[in-house]
Amino acid sequence: MWKQGVTAIFAANDLMAYGIYQYAYGAGIDIPDQLSVIGIDDTYINEILQVPLTSIAQPKEELGSKACEMLIYRVSHKTNGAEYKDILLPPKLVERRSVRRLEQHTVL
Repeated sequence: MWKQGVTAIFAANDLMAYGIYQYAYGAGIDIPDQLSVIGIDDTYINEILQVPLTSIAQPKEELGSKACEMLIYRVSHKTNGAEYKDILLPPKLVERRSVRRLEQHTVL
């Protein structure tokens, strides 16, 4: 992986990001100077890692609340669940120290 010039990894979830951390530490790769890492889920352990992990936080409480509202509606209206509804809940980037800051370059 490292020999192919990879400088950043966006892991599918925080658990996979922890595996990337283990690989990087074992290979002597510095996070974030040589490899930037971002996860998804924003689990509680992200803050206590040696290099706190930048992660995408899902609005879990709101997600659970919306799911309960939909379930209560289906039960109270005796629907068969055939109707479909898109609900978009915006995620939030929680910036920590696992991503290297790129220097600003002046455009002439």
